[in-house]
Amino acid sequence: MLVTITESYRHFAKECLLSGADGIFFATKWAHSDQMTWNEYTEFGKRYEIEILEDLNKNDALIILHVCGAHTFLHRCWISVTFLVTIFTPKVLRTNKVATSTGKFVLGGIDPERLIHDADAVIADCEK
Repeated sequence: MLVTITESYRHFAKECLLSGADGIFFATKWAHSDQMTWNEYTEFGKRYEIEILEDLNKNDALIILHVCGAHTFLHRCWISVTFLVTIFTPKVLRTNKVATSTGKFVLGGIDPERLIHDADAVIADCEK
């Protein structure tokens, strides 16, 4: 079943690129410990996601990777996906850590609660 889903998404992404899209916003809902263990994610998520990301990379696609959840595996994925992904978009602002660790661009990631209570600090972080 996961092979079928992977192949369907690869075909969809390729058709998007052929239709003029510059890239793909690739969101994973599995890459966090609230959903599964690291070993389960490696077996049931990562191996299929990497196939899709590698295929997109071969087609020179802009790849935006979105990983959300409080306990993401993003720090464990950096080594394997950094060379494939163009932009990271974490749900909560960890911009400096992601940008410094990966050397990639970071999109979004502003914590709305923090913006309400400390807008100046959020603006300062964004300017960095």
